[in-house]
Amino acid sequence: MRIALAEAFGVRRGPKTAAAEAAFAPPRIVFRRRYANVVELKRRFGDDPGEASRAIRIAAADGIPAAQTVWGQLLLDGELVVRDPVAAFRAFSIAADRGDLEALNMLGRCHEHGWGVPADQDRAADCFRRAAARGHVWAKVNLAQILMRRGLIEDRMRCYELFRSAVAAGNLKAKNSLARFLEEGWIGERDPAGAARLYREAAEEGDHWAQFNLATMLLSQNAHAEALEWLTRAVAVSDNGFRRRVAPMLLAQSRPAVRNLGLDALARCAAAGDPRDIEAYRAALAARSSDGLHLHLGARSNPAQTAGASMASTLERGASFDQRSTFSGTWERDDT
Repeated sequence: MRIALAEAFGVRRGPKTAAAEAAFAPPRIVFRRRYANVVELKRRFGDDPGEASRAIRIAAADGIPAAQTVWGQLLLDGELVVRDPVAAFRAFSIAADRGDLEALNMLGRCHEHGWGVPADQDRAADCFRRAAARGHVWAKVNLAQILMRRGLIEDRMRCYELFRSAVAAGNLKAKNSLARFLEEGWIGERDPAGAARLYREAAEEGDHWAQFNLATMLLSQNAHAEALEWLTRAVAVSDNGFRRRVAPMLLAQSRPAVRNLGLDALARCAAAGDPRDIEAYRAALAARSSDGLHLHLGARSNPAQTAGASMASTLERGASFDQRSTFSGTWERDDT
């Protein structure tokens, strides 16, 4: 998840800030205003991640809003420190009160998903609305997502404008969502060609929902081989949240090739060890055992490899695909 770094931890001098600066080598590292992720933090401070987290914590305690946002993100993700969503929410709240837009957006995410605080969609929308009004691109996307989930027709134009603004700023997720508007004709005539163009652009840039949505359009055009390639890529490179969402849609199809991708999605989730994912995978295997797929979850097997091998054998048999109608019509295919 992306986090904003300060122009410098040393903007406000003080004994704690000086200590934070001293924790880095060379003596003073300046963080210029840009976006980075936790992986980038690890790369920069990989020699001693403990010192990096300590320095960030000290700078946050000294009241630097951007440092507080970074610290909150580390606490939320459990990167470099023990995961603590409640403490993360507090850090975001403090930074947001001091004007940090990234913190305000993350505060909205916490309210939206119940990270460290009871879920409250109205409060989430308020945070996103305030950050979006001040130009925060991801807040625009997040606000539009919440409004779309509410399902009110009168919100659609507002959502369209939010997504279009975010696309102009280079947001990949917004490009996929804007394509949905064109595909479904939610604010005007349907534009399948325009939707396909945006889906393909976002898919090629790595957005897994765009890959999924492009594949469903290709299925409707009987471009089965390319559709399966995109579905396979989406399942392979996405996160488990996405896989849990699309697995039921894939498993509901009548053709083995698509169903096997649903099994592959569940297998990859199960490989992480969550008992609920393992049970979901076992149930899917049991439900499909009569189809001749012959998948088994052995005590020492790798679920993703097992499902992947069966999927490959199905592809060799040249299985056909269902039409796209079963995938269409809801915001389910965009939201994460």
